[in-house]
Amino acid sequence: MNEPERPFDAPWQARSFALCIALHERGLFAWKDWQAALAANIAAHEQNGAIVSNEDYYRIWQQTLEEMVGESLG
Repeated sequence: MNEPERPFDAPWQARSFALCIALHERGLFAWKDWQAALAANIAAHEQNGAIVSNEDYYRIWQQTLEEMVGESLG
């Protein structure tokens, strides 16, 4: 029997995802701004060959979230 695919490899990834959604829903940042920042960070890391695993992707997700929160609170 095949196990169902899991979108997260570690609990911290799921928490980061949930925190991002919650902060957006509370109006800390617009979703289009989040998408643009995440896409820019992914592109920068791809240029450097720094994305080789699912964990790398979620580290970029976390980095982007930290930047968005910093800008909102700064």
